[in-house]
Amino acid sequence: MRVIRGKQKRQETEERRKAKAAAAEAVDLWGDEPVKPPDSSKKRREPAAAAAAADGAAAPAAATATAAAGRSSKRRRCRLEMLRELVPAVLLPDEGTSYNPSAEKQQQQMVAAAAAAVMQQQKGRSAHAAVRCHLQDKEQQLQQQQQLLLQQQDPTAQLKHRQPVTAALLQHLSPDTVEALSEGDKQRMLLELATTGKVSTQEGAAAAAAAAAEEEETGDSDSTTAKPTKVPKKKTRTDRNRQRRHQQQLRRAAAKQQQKALRKAIDKLPELLEDLQQQQQQQEAAKAKRYKVLQQQQQIVWLRCSGGVCWSFLQQQQQRMQLV
Repeated sequence: MRVIRGKQKRQETEERRKAKAAAAEAVDLWGDEPVKPPDSSKKRREPAAAAAAADGAAAPAAATATAAAGRSSKRRRCRLEMLRELVPAVLLPDEGTSYNPSAEKQQQQMVAAAAAAVMQQQKGRSAHAAVRCHLQDKEQQLQQQQQLLLQQQDPTAQLKHRQPVTAALLQHLSPDTVEALSEGDKQRMLLELATTGKVSTQEGAAAAAAAAAEEEETGDSDSTTAKPTKVPKKKTRTDRNRQRRHQQQLRRAAAKQQQKALRKAIDKLPELLEDLQQQQQQQEAAKAKRYKVLQQQQQIVWLRCSGGVCWSFLQQQQQRMQLV
């Protein structure tokens, strides 16, 4: 019994110490009275007294009762961790949103804004990609439906896109005949159809060749036959290089002739200057001669017109002298 009582006392003291520590940690965020944990000491004393009065056989039951009471008291405690889980923390504004933020905080805000813009752009791109895939799927379905309709309506219409040569020959020949032809024969017949507007099979071509040979033997065919047109020879690399060199030589010869003409003009420049000087001297001499003649005429008129009668004539002479 003593051992059980001592153990119970130790448990009670330890529970009191834990309750005080929990009360010290409990904080009310709204400034009210501090949260007081429920006092379970009275509840624990009752089972302890009952256990002391009971026999030694009831000791394990009392121990289990005290343990259950301790667990219930632990569950009822209001700790700071529980408050943090129940009440969300208040988010303070970032320093970068102030009026005069520091350079580091401002740079962090810019980086965060750029990252948000990039994420939004990627979301938009993914949405556009989904829309494009949906449209492509619709286009593929429409194409498949069109192909099925073409197959049901007209099988030759589909061959126009896949095998245009075969589709063109099927309009003039039977399908069995076209299937028996090779690719070379198909191309030859298509060329004949494009040039003459008719298609001849191998048997028809052989019969036409035999008839032509018979006509040549009998002499019924015309003597004048059309000469085959010569296909221009394809230029080789040497021909192209030769033509390029010839063009370069022509350009050089033209440049040389232009330089020669320019040199000749430069050489003739002194002669041209002398001719210009001679023309100027001749013009000045003729001008002086005309001036002298006009002066002589003015003097003669002045002598003849005494008393200042012929003023009009003198004015005309002066105007002529000014013009000269």
